[in-house]
Amino acid sequence: MNDERKQFFIELEEKTGDAVEEVEFVCINADKKTYAALSLTTSRTELWGLLVFGVRGLYFYVSPSENFMSLMFRQMTHGKKPTEQLIDLGRIEALETELPPKKWYSVLFTDVKHRIDASFVFEKKRHYFSMTTLSPASGVQERIQKKLHGKSAVST
Repeated sequence: MNDERKQFFIELEEKTGDAVEEVEFVCINADKKTYAALSLTTSRTELWGLLVFGVRGLYFYVSPSENFMSLMFRQMTHGKKPTEQLIDLGRIEALETELPPKKWYSVLFTDVKHRIDASFVFEKKRHYFSMTTLSPASGVQERIQKKLHGKSAVST
């Protein structure tokens, strides 16, 4: 592990109070109400970040970054700088994840291999979102299930 990665893991451990085992780069896709229920902010429907697998928990971390166009637009509109975001997914009520159901035409859509569907309850209402993974979704989903429920995922 290089020094920058090691330092980043140390900083994440300080923020979460949990030792980092591994991270997975994912994109959450949701609507504004779902992001608000998750305590995340974004002006878009997708939010890239790190799924952080700790020794005791599961977290989603978003680095405060922006591209050149976003920076120019923010400066013209006097908007706020992006901020770091970190949520503890283990504290979300009734968080469930599953792989999309396999259909005969699934072979035509490669994104299904990299998608995890999720839902949770906030203020007695169920919210839905999906996560796009860079690694095959089945392995990531199984690790999520182990972290959240302490057992293997049921294949769907």
